[in-house]
Amino acid sequence: MRTFLLTTVAVGFLAACVTPVIPMPPPNPSLMQFNQVDPTKGEVLLSGDAGATQGGTLVFIFHPASGKGQIIQAAQDGSFASDPIKAAEDDQLEIWSTRFEAESEPSSVVCILVRYQGIPALCE
Repeated sequence: MRTFLLTTVAVGFLAACVTPVIPMPPPNPSLMQFNQVDPTKGEVLLSGDAGATQGGTLVFIFHPASGKGQIIQAAQDGSFASDPIKAAEDDQLEIWSTRFEAESEPSSVVCILVRYQGIPALCE
């Protein structure tokens, strides 16, 4: 009986040390929009309205064609705005977000197509 009790207590302590990690939901492209900065340079800005991602998270924007990207901290309401991104219309951008904590799981990646104006389209 004593062995059973000690084993149960030990397992309980070990289980308490294992914290489940819940992945973040991906950024919401329907709450994002592109605005063209300079037509001669092919630059766009990507911004997200409140709720586009979770507040205070890091938003990663990666342009696979150029191998370049940006990391932006979202506001507390989940909105964000990028610096100019050099990309052609219909280029793909990959977007995901994560919290600052080291043990946090990043969101899944959302692939969107660049539009010089308006709401991004999802990649197929």
